[in-house]
Amino acid sequence: MESQETSTNHQVAGQSEENEMSELFGKSFETRDDLLQSTKRFYLKNGYATTIKKSKKDRFVRIGCDRGGVYRNRQNTPLELRKRKSSSRLINCPFEVIGRKRSDGTWILQLINDSHNHEASSDMSGHPSCRHFSVEEMHSVEEMASFGIPTRQILSSLRQKKSRPSSNL
Repeated sequence: MESQETSTNHQVAGQSEENEMSELFGKSFETRDDLLQSTKRFYLKNGYATTIKKSKKDRFVRIGCDRGGVYRNRQNTPLELRKRKSSSRLINCPFEVIGRKRSDGTWILQLINDSHNHEASSDMSGHPSCRHFSVEEMHSVEEMASFGIPTRQILSSLRQKKSRPSSNL
């Protein structure tokens, strides 16, 4: 009985994700920013962080997984000679979508490759793009700093706002 409920829940979750996905890809967006925000919101909700891989401001934007790509050794220092034994988050994830501007000025989203070579994240704090301050948070920080509030209290206030479900911060 319980396994039937579990499989039914997975089917319902899969159907709602497909509905959201068809809305995302079957919709035209007024601006490039609308397209980027909708894409980011959808994939964040599903456990993936996205980033702009390539873009021409008024023509197209190629969006990929933030884990896509490979490490580039810019200094050509062999691994054995490095002082720090660091690693890269990049694992060459093939996920890719492209937003294109139509002749009427609206934007559409086209799916190129929806597969990821890694599991969805349950904790999004591991993604650098998710740790950026929003515009509202930046204004809040600037305002509190102008009143002379100590940094420790500003950060505490931001954490409290983020933990409230009704807050957009």
